[in-house]
Amino acid sequence: MKILVVYAHPESRSFCHAVLQQFVRGLDDAGHTHEVVDLYAIGFDPVLKSRDLPNWLPDENAPDVVEKVVKEQVFAPDASVLQRVLAWPMLRKKSPLEIMTLLRKRGPKDVREQQDKVARAQALVFIAPIYPPIKKPGSARR
Repeated sequence: MKILVVYAHPESRSFCHAVLQQFVRGLDDAGHTHEVVDLYAIGFDPVLKSRDLPNWLPDENAPDVVEKVVKEQVFAPDASVLQRVLAWPMLRKKSPLEIMTLLRKRGPKDVREQQDKVARAQALVFIAPIYPPIKKPGSARR
């Protein structure tokens, strides 16, 4: 089985790292193939930015949404002059779906690389700390 292990912890002496090591050892012993993606080691930025837009845009299954998003994002009335000058000649004869396809191809390579790893995996494992909610002083217990 192809397993993708997504690991997120900055400290190599943490409990999470010990869990990672034991889990990977178990995968090896069981004969599974695996890849570990250490989000801190690759400098993964979890903040969604406008440059990431092509990665979460709708696909051909939602043509009306694709058209709306393309009009609002690519040909936005408040777009910069440079954006309009560059986008209009290149995209004016393309359908919204063709534009969406172009945007996806030009999207951030780092995100696409991680998406490809997820697509190839037969199983996903996440190892990261989960902290209990912080109780505010004076809050009543439920």
